Amino acid sequence: MQKVQVPITNFQFGEVSPSLSSRTDTAVYTASAQKVENMFLRAEGGVIKRAGLEYIYRDDDITYSNSYRQVCRLIPFIFSDDEQYIISIQHQKVRAFYIDPTTGNISLVSTITNSLFDATYLDEFTFAQSGDVLFVCHPTFMPQQIVRTGLQTFITEPFVFDARSDLEQIYQPYYNFHSANSLLKPSGTSGSISLQVCHFDPPSDFPADPDGVCLSQSGVTANNPLSSVGAAYRNTTPVPSIVTFSPYPYNTNPRIITITSTSNNSGVSFVVTGRALNPDPTSNSTITQYETITGPNNGTVKTTRYFTQVDSITPTSNIVGSVSAGIDDNVGVNYFQGNFTDWSSSSVDNIDGEFPNSKHLNTTIRYHNSEILITKVQTTSNVIGTVLNSLFVQLKANALKTIDGSSTVEVTHVNHGMKVGDSVTLSECAAVGNISTSNLNGARTILKIIDDNHYTFTAGGSANASVDGGGSPKITSSAPTTDWSEQSFSGVRGFPAAVTFHQNRLCFAGTIAQPDSVYMSKSNAFYNFDVGDANDSDSIQITASGGEVQQIRHLLSNRDLQIFSASSELYIPSFQDKPLTPTNAQIRRQTPFGSDFIRPQALDGATVFVQAGGSIVREYLFTDAEAAYTAIPVSTLSSHLIVDPVEMNTFYGAIDRSESYIFLINKSGNMAVFNSNRAEQRAGWVEFTSQCKFISTTTVDDRVFAFVSCLVNNGSTTAYFLCEFKSSANMDLSKSYTENASNSSKFNMGGSTSGGIFYQNDVVNVVSGNNYIGEFTVGSGNVLDISGVSTLSEVEVGLKFDVNLKTNPIDTNTQSGPVSGKIRSLASVVVDLNNTLSVSVNNTNLVIRQVNDDLSQEQVAVTGRKEFRLMGYGRTPQITISQSAPLPLQVNGLIAELVF
Repeated sequence: MQKVQVPITNFQFGEVSPSLSSRTDTAVYTASAQKVENMFLRAEGGVIKRAGLEYIYRDDDITYSNSYRQVCRLIPFIFSDDEQYIISIQHQKVRAFYIDPTTGNISLVSTITNSLFDATYLDEFTFAQSGDVLFVCHPTFMPQQIVRTGLQTFITEPFVFDARSDLEQIYQPYYNFHSANSLLKPSGTSGSISLQVCHFDPPSDFPADPDGVCLSQSGVTANNPLSSVGAAYRNTTPVPSIVTFSPYPYNTNPRIITITSTSNNSGVSFVVTGRALNPDPTSNSTITQYETITGPNNGTVKTTRYFTQVDSITPTSNIVGSVSAGIDDNVGVNYFQGNFTDWSSSSVDNIDGEFPNSKHLNTTIRYHNSEILITKVQTTSNVIGTVLNSLFVQLKANALKTIDGSSTVEVTHVNHGMKVGDSVTLSECAAVGNISTSNLNGARTILKIIDDNHYTFTAGGSANASVDGGGSPKITSSAPTTDWSEQSFSGVRGFPAAVTFHQNRLCFAGTIAQPDSVYMSKSNAFYNFDVGDANDSDSIQITASGGEVQQIRHLLSNRDLQIFSASSELYIPSFQDKPLTPTNAQIRRQTPFGSDFIRPQALDGATVFVQAGGSIVREYLFTDAEAAYTAIPVSTLSSHLIVDPVEMNTFYGAIDRSESYIFLINKSGNMAVFNSNRAEQRAGWVEFTSQCKFISTTTVDDRVFAFVSCLVNNGSTTAYFLCEFKSSANMDLSKSYTENASNSSKFNMGGSTSGGIFYQNDVVNVVSGNNYIGEFTVGSGNVLDISGVSTLSEVEVGLKFDVNLKTNPIDTNTQSGPVSGKIRSLASVVVDLNNTLSVSVNNTNLVIRQVNDDLSQEQVAVTGRKEFRLMGYGRTPQITISQSAPLPLQVNGLIAELVF
């Protein structure tokens, strides 16, 4: 028989996967364990029992559903050293808890209702705080602000962009969501106007007005259709009963109807009855649409709406002369949001028939740089809007060009959208080429279209030189244009998924419609996202254009602005000698793994994030050797601890610990805890379990809080509690109780009453000072009676949690090779303990009290090496350290005597 001393000096790699059971040749094997439960990894290499959860508050008003991955999300709110709070977001409500700077006591000070906070998506919320405001984001709602309005008062309100003092410009992001050839056609330049979205597409089988639908005066009477079949005819043979502009029901080419008369029919109203473009192009359902228009006087009038089919065109009185109907050259585009079930049309009237629940209502369209507020969505191609100022374009300097001896002036107007004959109004022109200001300003008619960016008009005088000039003219026009955009944040386009602060800018990212875009406010103006002229302080709006769409989920301000998307990791580099500006900002793609919805955390110089799919945790770290970011996995050795995670938080030097840790909560309610020490190249995971389920954690300064659920009332009631990890708490749901009456040793547990925890028949544990009193069952009236065991006036009552440290099978190398697989025995184990009151090794308890101790005094904690004699043989001898009483325990290391 041989004996060998096998030292285990540290557990720096924590609990490792069972798959490593044969890797006895690695340094990881000898510095890890098969099980580390409810113990912190210490910087020195040992382990110490985790702190218990001290009861703070019971939440009896929480909403639960199986569809919720989390029912509560804790967020720190730190205004200053002495004004600190815990924010609890739950289903449709927010609670604010105040931390008293003098006593440290925590009290609920505010409960706010907010229907936007749907717990279905609670685990996906992102947040960032500045001063009195906590910003909360999710793609389903406009960023919400939790605002501290007083020392103990809070409100919630939507984020509101800054606006110009005259309210005619909103400083918000805009984007061209339409296709490149989509035209916006306003009906006027100010006030309430109609807007049409279309693109030019001359029809091939039926020409535009006037050769289209022919109307005959013969036999027409008031309020009757134009023909005996009740429909306008198309000028073809055979004559169809209806006019259809594309194959029904999959209508894709809606048209505006035109009516032309060679006589005066201004006293006649024409009712156009037909079908509108269905928002769902695959639906067989139709939308009946009406519009009444006043007849033309020796000219042409048009409907304001697009029709996919015309059933009839009915005059309200006799028409005069020859009247014909046709279609416009432009094809309506299915652009504005509307649901077929929301369509309303109650009468034959051009103001009825609309989408009253359209998400485009009250959003803003930008025509060049002018803003139009949508007040009514008539069809998916037509809306009514209010121009906040007037529709104009401020041209760049020297936009006019004269020709010597000619009154023709060429205008440089990018994406003008004009056509010959359009009328525009010029103002703010400067004299150029001897043409005076008065001969330039005013109403002018487009003479010639040179290209998309240039056209000409005739001035009121001739030039004496060919020069560029004219100042920066203002062009007021309602000409169709492709230079139009829509606000980026809305119920139609979605809202930001991510938020953070970086270099004194508020940053949003990841809307539904622009998943790979980042929006950064103006410097030191968090509510202003005006891009302006791209000056250094202007808003930065940038897209990760890398071919693959990057659905951004998180932003984190670290060394750079780090971007975590569903498919990769990116960043916007910072500069040592200058800040980010609109001209130097760029997004660089780095690693291809993708991030889950769990919020990344900064730890030990790196950013830790959960890879998409939720099974791997990685460390996003800039390496000087590669001059790039890497994303190495840090959970490989302990992958079994990462199971469907829902939340991750960090704490630094809290709970009387000098180390920094990450708490990663799994859907099961267990928690994986990660510790990293880059300087010593060590990192490890352990598992926290409890009779309760961990739901959320947060850190406020050096205090760590947890929201948990627990079965009470003999397992029949699920109760929710806000607790704090306290080194002085030996158990979970720990609370100190004072006896009901003098010398009774009876304690009221409260049950469902305010501040109550336990009910009749609940099994609890009792500790007094350094002594474990025992396990008891709560009696009738929710009263705990320990008088049969001890006489105490004050006790700590709570739920015991398991503490386990199970080593890997003890192995060693000999001259003939490793002893792996051989039958061997552990003769003894020497455990190095520190401040320990309860410990057992392979179910052998350490005797703390001696026969000569004064049993009336508290037992004294053990510090030093203690030997345990063991028995038994096997091929995988292991050491299991646990405890039978919920008291302090710390293991620095151990030495095993192996016999083989």
